Amino acid sequence: MFETSKEKAKELTEGDEILMRYNEKVEEAQRDEELLQAYDHDEVHFELGRDEGIKLGITQGIAQKQLEVIENMVRKKYKISEIAECLNLDIDTVEKILSSIKEH
Repeated sequence: MFETSKEKAKELTEGDEILMRYNEKVEEAQRDEELLQAYDHDEVHFELGRDEGIKLGITQGIAQKQLEVIENMVRKKYKISEIAECLNLDIDTVEKILSSIKEH
């Protein structure tokens, strides 16, 4: 039968108080290391999620501001070509944005 190194260590240290305590400390340290690795894994995923959320928020904020500017320019009777030029967009993009405004 196959024995794990933990089982073998217990077998070899059985009866020797010092070695048994040492073996317990080793097992405790291994559990702590596993816990730290799990924590690090979760921490990395949290950081990635937060960074993605920040990027998404910035992108949405820029799009919202652009929409507000386009709405204001339309109210002030700017031509679509002027809006596109001022915002460095192509005319098709401005027209799509305007049509999405009208749908809401």
